[in-house]
Amino acid sequence: MNTTLAFLLWTAALIAFLYQAWYGKAPVAGLALGYLLNLASVHVLTEGLCLVYPNQSPYRFASEYGFPLTGYAILGLMAGNLLLARPVHRLLPVTTTDAARSPEPARAVLMSQTAIAVGMTVYLVGNVLNIPSLGSVLVAGNMMAIGGFAWWWWTSYRSGQHLRALGILAGSLAVPFLILIFHGFLGYGMYALLTLTAFVLVRFRPRIVLVIAAAPALYLALSACVT
Repeated sequence: MNTTLAFLLWTAALIAFLYQAWYGKAPVAGLALGYLLNLASVHVLTEGLCLVYPNQSPYRFASEYGFPLTGYAILGLMAGNLLLARPVHRLLPVTTTDAARSPEPARAVLMSQTAIAVGMTVYLVGNVLNIPSLGSVLVAGNMMAIGGFAWWWWTSYRSGQHLRALGILAGSLAVPFLILIFHGFLGYGMYALLTLTAFVLVRFRPRIVLVIAAAPALYLALSACVT
């Protein structure tokens, strides 16, 4: 696979996942879009741009070998989400039991807050102990916290508490802030936050607000990434 084809696959995947999030009929949580954005921040904004803009750096020559390989990853991502997800979803049994229903708002808030507290505690313990094998596992607590923020935001937003939902999104910035303190890099925290961002993108209404906010948000994101 050459570089041009890899770029075309990246572009097609972004368009396809945005379309799926915007018009898709199957239940979408934005995980595929979040994964694509995370992967793009690593490969497209580094290896990919090195190939677009002419330069003679050694990094570019290494990218000429590495970046085309990402095209195979994108092919697999599109095949799983665009071709297999809906047939598999149709095969799943439809349940109408109480266990399959969403919990009451108060209980959902409590569970989401518990996930945030446990996730952040696990992450902090993993960094304080600094045990190599254990720390590599406990560091995943930040993703559990992000999942809790997503659940808490959705519960508040769905019940019409939009100001609280906005405050929850602001509070989620604590995750990249702590990661920056412990690891010294903002990128790790932004990767975690992109998962929450993708979830909000596919659930938020009205869409016109997202369209208006997209340009300045993208500019800030690219500026932060370069910095």
